[in-house]
Amino acid sequence: MDNMQTIHNRLFYCLRELNKMRSLFSVCPDKDFSRNRSLDFIKTITTILGFQGKTLDKELIDIGKPVTASALVQRRGKILPEAFYYLFRSYAKSIHVRKKYDGYRLIAADGSDVNTPHNKDSAFYHQGEIVRGVQVKGFNQLHLNTLYDVLNKTYIDASINENERAAAISMINRYNGPKAIFMADRGYPSYNLIEYLHR
Repeated sequence: MDNMQTIHNRLFYCLRELNKMRSLFSVCPDKDFSRNRSLDFIKTITTILGFQGKTLDKELIDIGKPVTASALVQRRGKILPEAFYYLFRSYAKSIHVRKKYDGYRLIAADGSDVNTPHNKDSAFYHQGEIVRGVQVKGFNQLHLNTLYDVLNKTYIDASINENERAAAISMINRYNGPKAIFMADRGYPSYNLIEYLHR
């Protein structure tokens, strides 16, 4: 298993590579992150990656960033969500596959519901049910599907999709590593998926 310094170096290498292409992941490519600011592209992303679930003001105090919460929110709004997915994928690809089972990588697919902050305008908002004539408050939840290398203990891919089988197919299509055995729980198997994998 890699030590912390190796993991840190690998992550920052991927961040520097992402920074070279930041115009692809900016809302306004010609304008965003073009000037020197205390919160540049890399610092904004590393600040977000370091969050621990506290309020934004407390997070900024804990990490010693001399910026306001408003400034961070504005900088975050200039980065497309795809930047974080690209960073995840490039980091996952940089990890060496050290352990295999009879020459195969063992990859597990699974999904889980993730609750997100309440926002009626979100694509992941679910209207509350009516219980005894009273409308129950709605909630925000998405379904996160992942591919996980069981022996090397690393995530390989992720997809937000309510349909686990469709998510599995899209993630398997993107997989371009060494030959692998794919495993999944009872929510995934279907004749279509098995036939798809067979081909």
